[in-house]
Amino acid sequence: MSSATNKADEFHHHITESLDATVFFAQAEEFLEEYNRDVIEDVVPRLTEMEGRWHPLGFAVFPLTVREDGSSLRLHVWPKNMRRGHSLRQPAIHNHAWHLISRVLSRDPYQDTRHSIEVVSDVPSTEEKRISRGLQRVFRAHYPPEPQGLRTDGTCARVTPIRDVVVPTGRYNSIVAGEYHLDTVPIGHTVATLCLDSPKLVKDGPHVIVDGPADPIEVARPSIPSEDIRYIQDALLKSIY
Repeated sequence: MSSATNKADEFHHHITESLDATVFFAQAEEFLEEYNRDVIEDVVPRLTEMEGRWHPLGFAVFPLTVREDGSSLRLHVWPKNMRRGHSLRQPAIHNHAWHLISRVLSRDPYQDTRHSIEVVSDVPSTEEKRISRGLQRVFRAHYPPEPQGLRTDGTCARVTPIRDVVVPTGRYNSIVAGEYHLDTVPIGHTVATLCLDSPKLVKDGPHVIVDGPADPIEVARPSIPSEDIRYIQDALLKSIY
């Protein structure tokens, strides 16, 4: 495996031709099971020595390694009473252009809601009509070397929640490329997951559903300052051990 220092998002730019979800998830479970002890015994105790970034949806991301097959391993943390780095100013339903599987490390469970998306062909001509029809905007995420951020071509969709997912400690959460979801981790919980993303599978994506104007949205992934990392580490130690 190679270092994640400069390669954490490299796989997002390279598309693999195909990757069966069932095969990927089965192999990933074995890998995550094996790596789990290393994270608990080595990564968490030295978290203050690591670099992390706040995700645009408010949780902390610590890149760990990029595997030879192009899959990327990360530690995701929703610290108790701390959410930072929100670029969207609201919860945002989204999908991924890659398969994703995570193992829950914390005593508090990971929670999200899966959604179905119905894209409409007759795009409303005004904001008033869009809102009255209960439609939201579909934005596509763009990564460097393109200008980074979210942009929409005017596509609108109707969003319907279809099921709630609660994943307890030691269990796995699998999300197929293209599946829409929204994490619903309570602010008063500390949740940590060991997450493995496959290489990119879908050229046109990922997508984010945002209720608002069609203006481009700047997306930042600010570095986590040392005082926040100390807080996150303390929250993890209380949640995992």
